[in-house]
Amino acid sequence: MRRPLAVFALAALLGTAGPLPAADEVPHLEFVSELRARYPDLALEYLDKLAKSNPAPDVAAVIPLELAKVHLELANAEVNGNRRLDLYTKARGEFQQFIDKNPTSLLVADARVDLARVTALQAKAQLSRALMQEELPAREKDALAARDTFQKANAQLQAAADQIARDVDKYPEPKTEQEKKAKLRLQEAHLQAQLDIGLNLIDQAQTYLSKDDAVRLARLKVIGQAQPILARVDKDASANSLIGWQARAWVAYCDNENGDTPRAMKRLDEVIGRTEPAAAAGKRLAHFLKMRILIDDPDKKPAEADITQVHKDADAWVSDYRNFLGTAEGCGVRFYMAYVLVHQAAETKEKAARTQPLNRARALCTELMRSENDYTERARGLSIEIISLEGGFSKEIGKLATFEECLLRAEFEAEQLHKAEGKSGANAEDLEKERKARFGNAIEALTRGLDLAGKSAVGVPPAQLGKARSMLCGYYLFSNKYKEAIAAGEEAARAVPPTAQSARAAMYVLEAYNNSLNESLRDGTATLADLEKDGFITRMSELALMMEQRWPAEQAGDVARHMRGLLLIKQKKPAEAIDALSKVSPNYPALIYVKFSLALTALQAAQDRDVQAKAEPDKAKKEQYSKEQAEFEKQALEALTTMPPLPPGADPVTTSIYLKSKEELARAYYRRKEYGQIDKLVDPLIDGLQKGQFKLGGKRETDQAESTL
Repeated sequence: MRRPLAVFALAALLGTAGPLPAADEVPHLEFVSELRARYPDLALEYLDKLAKSNPAPDVAAVIPLELAKVHLELANAEVNGNRRLDLYTKARGEFQQFIDKNPTSLLVADARVDLARVTALQAKAQLSRALMQEELPAREKDALAARDTFQKANAQLQAAADQIARDVDKYPEPKTEQEKKAKLRLQEAHLQAQLDIGLNLIDQAQTYLSKDDAVRLARLKVIGQAQPILARVDKDASANSLIGWQARAWVAYCDNENGDTPRAMKRLDEVIGRTEPAAAAGKRLAHFLKMRILIDDPDKKPAEADITQVHKDADAWVSDYRNFLGTAEGCGVRFYMAYVLVHQAAETKEKAARTQPLNRARALCTELMRSENDYTERARGLSIEIISLEGGFSKEIGKLATFEECLLRAEFEAEQLHKAEGKSGANAEDLEKERKARFGNAIEALTRGLDLAGKSAVGVPPAQLGKARSMLCGYYLFSNKYKEAIAAGEEAARAVPPTAQSARAAMYVLEAYNNSLNESLRDGTATLADLEKDGFITRMSELALMMEQRWPAEQAGDVARHMRGLLLIKQKKPAEAIDALSKVSPNYPALIYVKFSLALTALQAAQDRDVQAKAEPDKAKKEQYSKEQAEFEKQALEALTTMPPLPPGADPVTTSIYLKSKEELARAYYRRKEYGQIDKLVDPLIDGLQKGQFKLGGKRETDQAESTL
């Protein structure tokens, strides 16, 4: 890449051993401002050198603001999600530092907007990670957390915009040149704040993931809030404002979201047709949004003419905007290019003619998969389709040449198994054979991939390594190879900083510990004392406690509390077990099991205290045992009465646990002589059993459950 002469001048300045020239000799901040937009890494070096050179007070005061802006640019270009979030946090602190120390500066208005923008960008990073989650419940939960952050950002942006509007009012009729410049700067800052509010709302709308009608309406309502704000920015901005043209492109996007695609296309073509320099960013955005509208609608298949048009437009975009390939728009354009290449190759009958477009599509997907962006997982899915078109999944796993090929092969095996399990009327024996074969292939592919990654000169992104280790751990777990699962996943589970993949790996590893423990105790190959002596119990407990600390409000934390509670039950520590199990959140998928384990543990502890109380001659101790008995009985009753409803389509084991919990509740009511509660509880259950509403193992199990009730 060619760098302008100014950059080499900067390099010379950075290389000097002495202090930088005085403030009146070099226009430091103007230079940094220009440099920041294209080479933020060099801008950061320059600012660091400047800060150590005893600059003039007016220059020193603005350095934290410039550092914050540079860190924000670096964050936006960072491909690693964890480092991106760290840079956002750093920028936030620097913006706040400048605002606190310079409350009367005219630059505070910009800083407030930028500070709010950091919150919005953190929300976008959260949403991007949510969309990378493999399971819908996890995606929806993380998207909801991102929505909350978007809403906080919106409040901050609105507060900043209101303050800027008040500052503008301080110059009703500016007289001096300085006052005119100040007012113009504030007006532009106000437009930027309004644009950011509109874009923040558009991003917030993406957190509504379900296709349910109510959710779709909620999403459109947020889009409806964004559109008039963006339209006002478009109207108020001058023709020389970069902000106005971007706003007009986003207004077109809102038109399409509201169902008026022709109007959207007309607006986008208007922006694309502009020739003034100020419209450049808006044109780049409009081209991207047009491609997005043409082929990225989940509710309809793109027309062949649209695919041809996107191919042409994407080629032009990549050529014209090469410096923007790493932006969100650039990632999207590269994905759309790969998509149309794969589509066109699939329509080509001659195998030889597919080679060139598929090779290019593969290269584009590989680029996207090597960073964390909104298209990473979609690129991975497209890569699987590419290999399938080439017949590559018939290739021997031992001949796969790269980490990426191995990871894709493992994902292909998972996809094929999912399809087999979804077929109606599948033979159970045949399905089990296929499951074992697919698991074996996936384990072989992932093991080879991790080995190749260790030998590769090209670094594999940590997120992809973590994903591979997590997947390998899961396949070992589902294959009942618990020791192998622990060995494969322990490193990924304890990765720093923690990620969604490390959380998944931790859940797999902890379940493997629990299953291995149960297997050893059941088979008699080891006692609890043996496992405590060799450190197994300690390692399991430490992992669970780490998970609770790292992911206190996430599923990994609940899994840790659940597994640790079960371990404490085995260790005959009922009070500690009940404490751990009682902290599992209400939305935990296995809450029925948790509540039942808690109730049985509390009931057993209550019985033990009853026996101790009756045998205890000391009056004070007897009273204490009776008090503890009452508390355990209360905890058991609370667990049984707050049992969640049986989910639709529950498996026989879960259904059996649920019905047994109702039996225990009925017994508790009987002991308390609340006979009316028993009828209210039992009659609907018997009716449901007779009508076949509960799926148990068979007629024998159903009859037995009905008889017990």
